[in-house]
Amino acid sequence: MGRAAKPITDAAIRHLKRPRSGRPVRLYDGRGLFFVRGVHKDTWRLRLREGRKERWLTLGEYPAMSLKEARKAAEVARTAAARGENPGAAVTFEEATLRWIDHAGRDWAHKTRRDALAWFRADVFPFIGGKRMDDVRAPDVLALLRRIEAAGNLYKVRRLHSYIRRVFAFAISHGDATRNPAADLNPRDLFAKERRTHRPAFTTRKEAGMLMRLIREYPQPVTRGALMMLAWTLSRPGEVRMMRWADIDHERAQWRYIVSKTKTPHAVPLPRQAMALLDELEPLTGGGPLVFAGQRPGRPLSDNTQPIPNLRFHRRIAQIEPHLQQQHLEKDSGGCDGRPVCE
Repeated sequence: MGRAAKPITDAAIRHLKRPRSGRPVRLYDGRGLFFVRGVHKDTWRLRLREGRKERWLTLGEYPAMSLKEARKAAEVARTAAARGENPGAAVTFEEATLRWIDHAGRDWAHKTRRDALAWFRADVFPFIGGKRMDDVRAPDVLALLRRIEAAGNLYKVRRLHSYIRRVFAFAISHGDATRNPAADLNPRDLFAKERRTHRPAFTTRKEAGMLMRLIREYPQPVTRGALMMLAWTLSRPGEVRMMRWADIDHERAQWRYIVSKTKTPHAVPLPRQAMALLDELEPLTGGGPLVFAGQRPGRPLSDNTQPIPNLRFHRRIAQIEPHLQQQHLEKDSGGCDGRPVCE
């Protein structure tokens, strides 16, 4: 039997104080339905008894689901349980998606989580968000993906298909669905192949040598050093910008740091040219924590510093200091002072 309680009112919900930390607070509506106010969000939950076992369902979030809607959803779940059906099937696709994002998105970057929610709200929820999980069929999923394909965003089609498939897998594992209609869809057979645009790259010794000469002629020493370090270590520009003096192991000639994207330790061997560069930069930036410090104290070079994005190896040569490029192409007949590749 559900807990006997005085029915909840909208006023009681509005006046219920949010806990600053620790255990959430609850309001009981009766027959197993209760309202949970946590530190960051509010939810409706339902407790059902199946023989000697208890089953707990999350019906939705408040205020997206009102008190009236929560009571209706609870009644649907009770009816399904009484018929021997899976009461979790009363969970809508939108509710299951938000639950999945709360769980799976804990380790996502903020932008990834924000974009995923925006995609679901714009392209998925208006069509299947209100449907119960087991009412969503493969043609429903295909229809909404076709709309996105018609808009020309094939990358989004495949990404959303993957997300929807994972939502159903998550719901099945929690007893909120019995099948995964997205798993029946094979993107390779159903959608056009995404055309990838390959970026022009430096493919000859002459081009690589020209690039290094252009870098050496750049007048600002800290920016020039950052560009040289990019070439010598082939590290991500963002990691090079944030290089710290404390991360340099002079004895082993290594750069040791925690990768910002994966949060894992990483060691980069430093060639003798890089070690010599660090010796040159120490009088300029050694008084602070960052090797490639910007003009503001304690701040790195700006990621908008023009040469950095324009001098990555995968960019076309036409983007690199055009006036210097033309000058070098005119006077260079091959090699670098007789050497196959310039340092």
